[in-house]
Amino acid sequence: MDDSSPSSTRRAPVVACALVPRFSLLVALGGRREAMGDPVALAPEAGGPQTVGESSGAAEAFGVRAGMGLSEALARCPALGLVP
Repeated sequence: MDDSSPSSTRRAPVVACALVPRFSLLVALGGRREAMGDPVALAPEAGGPQTVGESSGAAEAFGVRAGMGLSEALARCPALGLVP
């Protein structure tokens, strides 16, 4: 077999990974990055556990964290906006 044939120049597949902080929240906000400056968090899913999802940095400054119960999150940050 000739070393210059196309089959001899195969390359290994390339895998890439990108970490986008608060990606789910950004998607739910419709890409409105300016809303990330407000205290917002992903609302609990209907019929699911009453816990908040990802939260903005402004909400985290009040102590709101993903997985926190909704009532506790609202007690820590009464102005918390819930994003469906």
